[in-house]
Amino acid sequence: MTAGAKLRVLAVDDERPALEDLGRLLEGSAAVEDVVLLALRRDMDLEERRQLGERFRSAEGRGKAGQETGDQDGA
Repeated sequence: MTAGAKLRVLAVDDERPALEDLGRLLEGSAAVEDVVLLALRRDMDLEERRQLGERFRSAEGRGKAGQETGDQDGA
């Protein structure tokens, strides 16, 4: 990483509280420009996870930041 360059971080977990804690920690770092949190449902199969990854990659190209979620049951 060159001087002045900032990190873009994708954090993925299936435990929402831990993911949100990590997101807050990363967002507080001066070295981090963007944080994307991706919460996975524990019961997601491999194809659902692959599709979610594709959605993230296409959103990343447009500079989208914030929170993406695969957690549809609200847990």
